[in-house]
Amino acid sequence: MDPGTALGAVSLIFQVFSGCIKGYQLLSAAKGLDDDHKFFRIRIKSEQYRLLNWAQIAQLSENDDTLTISRSSKTLLLDVLDQQHRLLLRFGRLDERLRPLTRPLLLSDEVDLGRDAGVNYRQRDGELETLIGDDDVQRRFPATNPLLMKSLKFIKKTSRFPTSIRWVVSDKAKIEELLGRLTGLNDYLDQLLSTQQMELLSSQQTRTNYQILQLNNKIDQLSDLFKAGMLQATNKRESEHLSASVSPWLLSDRNDYTMRRGLEGSLAQLAQTKVLVTATERKPCPFVRDLLSTLQLETSVWTDGQSSRLAERDIQLVETHKSSQSPDITSHTKRTTAWYKPSSQSWRAVWVEWKQLPRVTDGGRIGRTTTERLEALVGLLREDKHTRQFRALRCLGYYVHTTAQQSDGQAVRLDYGCVYENPEGVDPTARPVSLLEHIVEPRQARKTPSLSARVALMRSLAESLERLHAVNWLHKGLRSEHIMFFPPDCAPPHDAAISLDICRPYLTGFDYSRPAAERYSHMSETASADAAEDLYRHPAVQGRARCSATSRGYKKIHDIYSLGIVLLEIALWKPIFKILGRARVEDVSAREAAEAKETLLSGGLGVTSWLRSNLGDTVSDVIVACLTGPIAFGIAGLEDEEGVQLQERFFEVVVKRLQSLRI
Repeated sequence: MDPGTALGAVSLIFQVFSGCIKGYQLLSAAKGLDDDHKFFRIRIKSEQYRLLNWAQIAQLSENDDTLTISRSSKTLLLDVLDQQHRLLLRFGRLDERLRPLTRPLLLSDEVDLGRDAGVNYRQRDGELETLIGDDDVQRRFPATNPLLMKSLKFIKKTSRFPTSIRWVVSDKAKIEELLGRLTGLNDYLDQLLSTQQMELLSSQQTRTNYQILQLNNKIDQLSDLFKAGMLQATNKRESEHLSASVSPWLLSDRNDYTMRRGLEGSLAQLAQTKVLVTATERKPCPFVRDLLSTLQLETSVWTDGQSSRLAERDIQLVETHKSSQSPDITSHTKRTTAWYKPSSQSWRAVWVEWKQLPRVTDGGRIGRTTTERLEALVGLLREDKHTRQFRALRCLGYYVHTTAQQSDGQAVRLDYGCVYENPEGVDPTARPVSLLEHIVEPRQARKTPSLSARVALMRSLAESLERLHAVNWLHKGLRSEHIMFFPPDCAPPHDAAISLDICRPYLTGFDYSRPAAERYSHMSETASADAAEDLYRHPAVQGRARCSATSRGYKKIHDIYSLGIVLLEIALWKPIFKILGRARVEDVSAREAAEAKETLLSGGLGVTSWLRSNLGDTVSDVIVACLTGPIAFGIAGLEDEEGVQLQERFFEVVVKRLQSLRI
């Protein structure tokens, strides 16, 4: 195609937009920055993806008619894009009159019409496929965005850009100034969208962040993401950096809107959490401590060198006031209310979630692997800013209880309990109620919640699991027993159970949790061979942990199966054992638990047809997809079951569909 013909058929807005995308591509691929400043390339790439996400929501294309913004806003859009284009084109190389700087920050390689910086192309099956070469930054961002490929392909055919550029001076102040201006311009573009579009943009940016996390697994990569995200949150966006044509109302509303949107720093927080998750495989050596301190994780167990095991004298179990016997951990809930008194502080109400460990014969000491896993788990769950992301509760530490002793004083059995406190806004003494308790014995006053409330609960749980998997953390114990509700602080004591807000669930039961990567398999503790618990587990991981040539242990898809069982319980407002036709959970045999997946999907119980008739196609399709597994998500192979494709497909098949429901 003749370049002149191509330009004539493409809108001016798309031409300038494509130039911006190419400018971001060149800057993010530029080599030569000092080691301490390499995270700036990540920051530049992040702004490119912000612009791409905005364009996707606004439906920007070669034809202006597809744009879903007002006609009056199109002039402002072109102006803002033009300012970005000029900034990216001349930064560090040209002055205001586009003349070469005498002391440039960047040098351009030769201009070449047929090559692109950091991106190579080849044709396959009629579609453009992006092949990332040896540029690390490009490989750490999703390469499937259609506008990215379309824009770079357009520039490749119609414009002459440098093959690449490289840094000759790492001027931190000037780079930060550039990024502040680019960030401000992208913020202004957000204001051109409607309220509904801004919600879609927020969701799109969140999912982009999740995909980025899946492509960044090394601690130094995550450190770069954190630094880049924190720079975005602290950039000063001065209005004088923008042209006078930018509307004043944008200036006054910009920061307020950005804070409402809650996007700033979100990638930094997720990267910070994933670093903490990844660090669980390492001992608290000086390198890890220094890195976590740099990432503002000073209160972590890895940086202060203190054990998260709480002293027995500081815990007073409520049951011990009534009896000298040990707490009953054989009940459904396996939870005990207690009082906790840290050093030099007053007593406060807490509750303990118990787990029974195997027989111990070494003087009562917990095994080294178990201790390391406990320290790692509590280190993550005692950070408020991390637990809130997953709707988890803050864990104060773990407590070891000797339930029996031999005559020589050696322990026969140890139980450990994770000690939690109630969330903010809840009476500290209020007892948590699990979803299982809520549906097993419904009182007359506790009627089945409305369909809208149940769908909201499904959506909240799916979003929590999506975020948990985004940082590569497997729950491994997802079931209705581990989904907790609390009465509001204002609820009268006699109405507390009735006043539960099921739209605000909290996840517990992180007993067997570990990072998703195969190298963490040594941290997997054997799951109990309990048919009641196996009802929630995928058949491949029921009972004792197993590893074979055909099974490589617990995977994300197994968590998704457990979610499907919980969603089914919420939909029917029945526990899984009753759905399978048993009056009591104790009546479920190991064989029935192993065959539960096949029983539910075969249609013999009429579950799927009932769901479709009473809750609609969307809820039914979501639950069936979770129970079915990889085929329902359109993925195949072990890598796809753990990586970016599963993250993306889980959102499309489950989370997005639940979010779309309006009842």
